[in-house]
Amino acid sequence: MKKAYGMTVLMLLLTTVLSLGWATEGSARPGDLATFNSTYDTAGTRLDSCLVCHVDGSDLNPFGMDISMQTGTTGQRLANVEVLDSDGDGFSNIDEINNLTFPGDPDDNPAVGPEAAPDGLAALSFAIAVIIALFAILSAAAYLASRMKEANLRKWHRYAGVILAPLIVLQALSGIFLS
Repeated sequence: MKKAYGMTVLMLLLTTVLSLGWATEGSARPGDLATFNSTYDTAGTRLDSCLVCHVDGSDLNPFGMDISMQTGTTGQRLANVEVLDSDGDGFSNIDEINNLTFPGDPDDNPAVGPEAAPDGLAALSFAIAVIIALFAILSAAAYLASRMKEANLRKWHRYAGVILAPLIVLQALSGIFLS
């Protein structure tokens, strides 16, 4: 029984030592972020973060994985991946870094990064204005329709259908071409 206990302790100790060795090998070295910041002048910006290379904890994002596959110093490895598009969003890593967006996050890029927030607000304002305008037009049409005689209402409905049908077809075709 003592032999089994001693063997279990030895195995746990060996497993702990090996996992600690692999954990330190896989995680960033203290100077990596400092080298990144000094290379790209990002100290104090949103990119002055471990999230440049890591998802959270020690898991690497696509940019971090590309760097880990390179050889040489941290500076050389960074230079090697500048032209790549690690996160596959259509922007090179260096373009994303220069625009202070995360090169390992496909949802954060120069086209939709922090500076795009006002455009999103403008689009929302426009959508609300269109909805209000459509509500006003439909309310006016409903009021007028309630005052019409049936023959005039049928004629008006026919004319509205003739005008709206081509617009609906154009909208459907544009949806097909855009998708």
